[in-house]
Amino acid sequence: MLSSLALLLLLAFYVGGTGMQEEEKKPVFLSAMVGESVIFSCNLDFPRDVVVPYTLNWNRGNEKIVSIQDGVLVYAKEGYVGRVSNSVHGNRADLNLSAVRKPDEGWFECRLFFPNRSPPTRLNGTWFHLSVLGSELMGVPPINQTVAEGNEARLECVSKDPNARVVWYKDNEYLSNIDELQVRASTSPEGTLTLISTTPNDIGWYKCEVISTTGQIQSASAFLNVHYKARVVHTPRQVFLPIGRPGAIECTYMANPPVTRMRWEKDGFLFDPFNVPGAVSRRNGTLYFSKVEESHGGDYTCTPNNELGTMGPSPLIKVMVQHPPVFTVTPHNMYLRKPGDTIHMTCDALDGSTRPTIVWFKKDGSPMPSDRTVMNGGNLTISDIKETDQGMYQCVASNEAATISADTELFIETNLPRGPHNLTGEATSNSVSLAWRSGVMINSAQYSVWVRAVPSQEWRMTKVTGSKATIHNLKPGREYEFMVLSQDHDGAGMFSRPFRIFTKGAPIQTHPNLPAENAIEQKGEISIGAPRGVAVTSSIEGFTLSWKPPLTEGTTEIDHYSVTLRESVSEDENEVYEGNNIVQTTQETSLYVGELKDSVIYSIQIRAVTSDSMESPPAEIVLHVPPVTQVAAASLWFAALVGFLLATVIICFYTNRLYVRNQIDILKSRR
Repeated sequence: MLSSLALLLLLAFYVGGTGMQEEEKKPVFLSAMVGESVIFSCNLDFPRDVVVPYTLNWNRGNEKIVSIQDGVLVYAKEGYVGRVSNSVHGNRADLNLSAVRKPDEGWFECRLFFPNRSPPTRLNGTWFHLSVLGSELMGVPPINQTVAEGNEARLECVSKDPNARVVWYKDNEYLSNIDELQVRASTSPEGTLTLISTTPNDIGWYKCEVISTTGQIQSASAFLNVHYKARVVHTPRQVFLPIGRPGAIECTYMANPPVTRMRWEKDGFLFDPFNVPGAVSRRNGTLYFSKVEESHGGDYTCTPNNELGTMGPSPLIKVMVQHPPVFTVTPHNMYLRKPGDTIHMTCDALDGSTRPTIVWFKKDGSPMPSDRTVMNGGNLTISDIKETDQGMYQCVASNEAATISADTELFIETNLPRGPHNLTGEATSNSVSLAWRSGVMINSAQYSVWVRAVPSQEWRMTKVTGSKATIHNLKPGREYEFMVLSQDHDGAGMFSRPFRIFTKGAPIQTHPNLPAENAIEQKGEISIGAPRGVAVTSSIEGFTLSWKPPLTEGTTEIDHYSVTLRESVSEDENEVYEGNNIVQTTQETSLYVGELKDSVIYSIQIRAVTSDSMESPPAEIVLHVPPVTQVAAASLWFAALVGFLLATVIICFYTNRLYVRNQIDILKSRR
């Protein structure tokens, strides 16, 4: 009895709480002009935020006007058809009401139901109040419509003022200026537009504009959609396909709704691409062959279909397969001539048993001199060569099926390719400004300046444009060597001759009060020492360097660290290092260098670089990477030892177990 009473009290509290929560929900107030759109947003309060099957009803007062099941619009009351659309975004459902009119003013409610749960409803009803403004001129705005081709389309636009003037636009153009619609379009006295015998060209946005006698304007727009059967727009009469190469037959069509099937016929019979190896019917109407064969020739037709049907097949497309051109003679890659000479560039091709059309072009598009140029068959002859004749030439062979080309380059001997030259430099204490002549490089695109400190073998590279460059972050009183590389768009290029120059100032001296490891580089009142406490740790992934910031005197900030790894064959510091240099930078006091070569000794130098480009003396450490075979042997020995110990333990365990069983059996036999 007590338990039943408690249950009734709990149920009463729940029901009362429900009513209170519903009363606490505040309505949402919206407003829209006549002819505009308005969006109602309803929260989808799913149980435990898990999406389950649901039904969302939109009510106008106590009457259902729209029903949505699992995000799909399944019902719209008459008067709302064509004016409502829905969208779902996560836990929010939006109802878009277009072509708002004065009767739409009032209260709307959304209610969510879960048909497979008990109870089927939750506390998620939301009330909306819509206020409709601007109804003084326009009483009924146009709404979106979809009609079939040939049917009549009627776009309502009712003016409240009988003296007002109604003007219609299509895609922002006066309807009266569209010749195609002048015969088929008419406007009623109240402003409604009627189109008879609609065509696909009638698809678009139509705007109704009501203008009062006082000049007041009110407008509303609607979209007219015309459904029609699929139809062929264009196909070529004749198509040449290259044997052994890809080819395609185009069939341009239009359809609304979209095409659902494309039917191809060849020589009066069905041609199914699914049953022809290498043939594909693409969605854009193209019949594609990955490798054309002689059997693909014939008379083709295409017939597009949509859910309304088709307007019929295309005209015949005569497809002829043909051998593509093949070069039998190609020009040399390069020709070198002096001014005034005559040059013969040879080129010839065949497409089976016939010769295709062969022409020559200058690749940069400039015309060839007609008075000094002769083309005989596939050969090009240029007489009395001039410097302007230098450049890339192209021999092009083509027939109806395909086109091929071969390139060659003509150099004039007085204008041979040459790298940058005449390098000059102007030095300061920590920079060098270089200038050079560009030389002659065809299609030259950019320059690279390479610099090293003598006698170091480590080069640094900087890409520049133009024929001048300034290299910074150099040390005072040191000799530097420069070379300039000119590169074209293809990556080919030539180096200049080396150029050496000393920077101004005295060489940096070691601080007398600090050990070599912590030597400080002087620069005015600011000095910086080498990084400290360099250490190397190894792991399965590779090696990691770590260090402490250097000692400094004065006010300066460390911008980054430069880490150089040099391969060596000996730990003797007096020997010259061999192999590749690896240079990396980091703003941290550690650097992961990854896996290094086995059985190689690395000399590692770490320098600190300040924000004003001053470098510290290097902190050096030697790293010896052991051979993998030694590590592998140690691992195998350790594994063998562990296996031996494990086997010994297992044997001892089973031996002891057998001994205990024997003793028990002996005791039982004595009893």
